[in-house]
Amino acid sequence: SLMEERQEKIREVQSWLQLSDRHALTETERGERLHKALMDTVQSSQSSLTQEIQEQQRSAHRQAEDWTTQLQQELNELQRRSTELEQLQRSNDHLTFLQNLPRVKTTTGLKDWSQISLQEPAFEASVDRAMVQLISTLIEEMKKQTKRQLDKLKRWAVDVTLDPDTACPWLALSEDLKQVYDEDERKDLPDNPERFKSEALAVLGKPSFTSGRFYFEVQKGDKTLSKIYPDVVGVFVDYEQGLVSFYDADTGALIYSFTNCTFTEKLYPYVNFCLSDIILLSD
Repeated sequence: SLMEERQEKIREVQSWLQLSDRHALTETERGERLHKALMDTVQSSQSSLTQEIQEQQRSAHRQAEDWTTQLQQELNELQRRSTELEQLQRSNDHLTFLQNLPRVKTTTGLKDWSQISLQEPAFEASVDRAMVQLISTLIEEMKKQTKRQLDKLKRWAVDVTLDPDTACPWLALSEDLKQVYDEDERKDLPDNPERFKSEALAVLGKPSFTSGRFYFEVQKGDKTLSKIYPDVVGVFVDYEQGLVSFYDADTGALIYSFTNCTFTEKLYPYVNFCLSDIILLSD
C-alpha cells in the first residue's frame, strides 16, 4: 500500500542519514589526524630551527668572550709595557733605556687583529634552509595522503571497455576493447546513429551509469607530450553528488574536479583521441 511504501521510504531515509553521520564523523576524525600530523611537522621544524639559531648564538657568545679575553690580556700587557716605558724615560740611565727599549716596543706575541673580520650576524641561511626542508616535507606528506585518498577511491573501480559501435571510423580497437589506436585509413563501418563522425576522434566506453560511484583509469600511449600531462589519469564520478574528478594516478594528485553537476541521464566514459596515438583503459 501507499502507506507501507512511505513508511519504508522513511526507514531508508533514516538509515541513509545514520550512514551519513557515521561517514561525517569518520572523515572529521581523519581530517583532524591529518592536520595534527602536519602541525606536528611544522612545530618540529620550528623547534629545530630555534635550537639551531640558539646554538649559533651561543657559539657567537663563546667566540666573543674568547676574543674579548685575548684582547683584554693584550691590552693589559700593552698597558704594562707603557708604564715600564714611562719609567725608563724618567730614569737617567740611558744605557738601560736603550737596552730595554726593543723589548718594551716589540709586538711579538700580539695577535694581528686586522685579519679578523667581524661580519654582521646573519641567520637567514638557517631560516631559508629550514623553510625549504619544511616545504619539501609537507609536500611529501601531502603526496602520501593524496595517494592514500586515491587508493580509497579505487574501491569503486569498474571494468570499462570501449564500445565499437561508437568509435570514429579513423580509430581501431583491440580485441579486448581495452585499447584504441589511431588509424591511417578510414574504415568502412556501419553508420550507426551513436557513432562519432570522422572529424571527432572519439569513442565511448561502457557500461553506462545512472547512479552511484565509479572509478576507472586511462593510460596514454607512446605519443610524446609535455611532462605537464600525466601518463595515467584516474577518473572518479559520484552521480548523486554531481562530482567528476580527474587524478594523476601515479602520484594521487588531484588534477581538477567538476562539482555541483546535475546528472539526470546515463553517463558514459568518453575518450577523445586528439592528443595521443594510443589509449588504454583499466579498472
